[in-house]
Amino acid sequence: IDHHGNPIEIKSGNPKYFGSKLVFQMISSNAQTLIHADKQRGSFQGVKIKSITNVLQEYVKNNSKQLQSKILHGLSTLKQQSSNISESKPSELNFNRSVGMTLKQATSNHKLLPKKHVIDELISIAEKSNSVNTSPTICEASGKKTDNQQTRKKK
Repeated sequence: IDHHGNPIEIKSGNPKYFGSKLVFQMISSNAQTLIHADKQRGSFQGVKIKSITNVLQEYVKNNSKQLQSKILHGLSTLKQQSSNISESKPSELNFNRSVGMTLKQATSNHKLLPKKHVIDELISIAEKSNSVNTSPTICEASGKKTDNQQTRKKK
């Protein structure tokens, strides 16, 4: 932890082999600084300090072709498998090291939205807060008229 109370990442290995694991480790621990040994031919030369921004820039610079290739491969796979799904039904995107990425129609009975009573409660809370302030309600945002708007027009 540095003098501001922020976590730091300390590595003793060769930076050439840090890879994406270091990047994700720093992001997950919220480390803003990397401190690592500067070695040349096994001989200690000193200590290097890098910000997470510099670590990310170096990683992207050194791996941009590989990263682009993986993104393009993923998009191509999604396009090829998109005929397996329906636009109006939930889909599952699965990742498996041996099979790769698969896109298929959802087989589980999981609902996309919360249960009706939860939605009703949220709408009730939104309507109560709307009577206190002038922000639009869910109904107004969708173009539907609320009871208050219909009453005002009749008067």
